[in-house]
Order: sequence, then structure tokens, then C-alpha cells
Amino acid sequence: MSSFFRDRVCSYEEHMSIWSEAYKYMTQLVPKNTKTLLDIGCCGTGLELDEIFKIFTDIKVTGIDLSEAM
Repeated sequence: MSSFFRDRVCSYEEHMSIWSEAYKYMTQLVPKNTKTLLDIGCCGTGLELDEIFKIFTDIKVTGIDLSEAM
């Protein structure tokens, strides 16, 4: 699985851009008092975090991905 994502890291963001509205919606689900966030399994390049950081400017995020390249 790691090699699958490693081989696609250069095109990943373009491929996943169709989910931009879903990332905005997901941000609305984060409780307003959240200070830390754990992203486990499939962080990718962190596209979903772009929207989260717009709202939660001081949030601390730890990401654990199956692929070191991501």
C-alpha cells in the first residue's frame, strides 16, 4: 500500500481536489473548542487540513499515514 501512494504522490492533490467541498463540510464537524487533532491512517498531503487551519489557527495536528511519502 505504501508503494501505491508513493508512486502517486505527485498527482495526489489534483486527483483529490474533487473533494474540496467535503473537506469544508468536515471542518464544520470539528467541535469548536478543539485544540488537538489526530489524523490516522490516510493523511495524504493534508488537503483536509487546509480548511481546518482556516478556522482553527492554533490547532496542533499529529498525522500518521501508511505511506512515508505522503
